Amino acid sequence: MAPELPLTDRDRELARLVAGRCTNKEIAAALYLSEGTVKQYINQLYAKLDMGGDPRTRRARLAEWYQKNAPRN
Repeated sequence: MAPELPLTDRDRELARLVAGRCTNKEIAAALYLSEGTVKQYINQLYAKLDMGGDPRTRRARLAEWYQKNAPRN
């Protein structure tokens, strides 16, 4: 497994929205981005976290990763 690259605030926000089961369309609206840009950002996030494989399982694994690593208030 490749070492994780540092995550940006935007990466963490994307992970939060994915974990909240938002669609790319909903994420795009929330962040004032196009759906294509959201898809690119999420794919870059998968790469940073070394998450390969099927898109449906990656999205679920990203949500699981966020639940384990989300900042606790």
